[in-house]
Amino acid sequence: MRVLFFLIFIGSHFLFGYDFSYCLKHYQMRALKFKDGYATPVLYNGKTYFIYYSKTPILDRAIAKSDPFIGLYLINPKKEVKGYVLRDVDFMAKEYNVALLRFSGFVQTKIISEQRGFLKYGRLDSKTSSNQVVGNICYQIYGITTENGLLTKRYIDRFLSQDKPYYADIGVRLREDTAIIDIIDPFFEENPFLPGDEIVSINNVPITSENIEWEIANLPEKSLARIEVLRSFKNLEKDPKKLEFTIMVRRAYGGLLLQDSFFESQGIKIDNKLNIKKVHHPQVDGLDQLRRGDQILQINKIDVLKMKGDVFRNLKHVLSDALLQKGYIEMLISRDGFQFNIKIQPKNHFNDERLEALKPKAPKKKKEGFILMKEGRKLD
Repeated sequence: MRVLFFLIFIGSHFLFGYDFSYCLKHYQMRALKFKDGYATPVLYNGKTYFIYYSKTPILDRAIAKSDPFIGLYLINPKKEVKGYVLRDVDFMAKEYNVALLRFSGFVQTKIISEQRGFLKYGRLDSKTSSNQVVGNICYQIYGITTENGLLTKRYIDRFLSQDKPYYADIGVRLREDTAIIDIIDPFFEENPFLPGDEIVSINNVPITSENIEWEIANLPEKSLARIEVLRSFKNLEKDPKKLEFTIMVRRAYGGLLLQDSFFESQGIKIDNKLNIKKVHHPQVDGLDQLRRGDQILQINKIDVLKMKGDVFRNLKHVLSDALLQKGYIEMLISRDGFQFNIKIQPKNHFNDERLEALKPKAPKKKKEGFILMKEGRKLD
């Protein structure tokens, strides 16, 4: 009899639509007021946790744990309620209407796509704001919203499972939506990679543009990772060569929603005018000469602030190129009206194979012409 009732309920839900007003009341009784919004109670390992999203970092005594990389915060509970069951976005979730619930009301919507990365949120066919919930049954949800889409179970569970936020770093930044290396971190010790390398496997796990972000982020700190890449050689006309490197995994200190300039791993904080705001025990030779209040004027004679586009992205490109071109980084620094140069020498070596890959293609030699004594023309 219960099975028959459930089937009738589900059938009427999908055929005629469902009145989500009861689910709204359910949400209003359980949501926790915090800042300018509401924290959402979710169940994890049988316990209720209140989670809150903010794109910009926040500080508050009520925060028990935070992950500013993706903007999730755990809020100390002020009441006891049963949290929502988090569900993966499946076929049914995308096929039928769901409710987009906020404290003041709800709208019916559809989930168009799943979340594909830490900041590549799931898409709905309705505009979202932060800290709304999305579900189709009152006691379960598919995630909470950001202003750019839906943050789903896999990423929320990862946040709740960690005592402190952790993301791994292998010393590279990728071209968007690919597994191809765009730039390398010059401060990553013995960085073996080159721009243009395509990562094809990590610890024997085949890599695609879909899974690379997740696989890198979850590598254990100080573990040895075996990474296979395909490398093209600029000066040789041949197929890319498969190379394997073993590297020591490092903790990420910037990226995603946090500032990422490569200096973060060295305990150096800078602003968007390249002013040094903090210096704390840099590990790379030469960086210890920097002081709070210094300004970086040039890197290898390039003024980053005069480049178009995002200043920190440009800074990373210039730092990466400087290392690859010279094996060291030279900076022009301004301090109290005085300008001077410092030389940064990261712990990286360049073997013959890397140097060979970096060399530009040699221009093709033109065939020597000859003179045809007919109409006075020279033929090639």
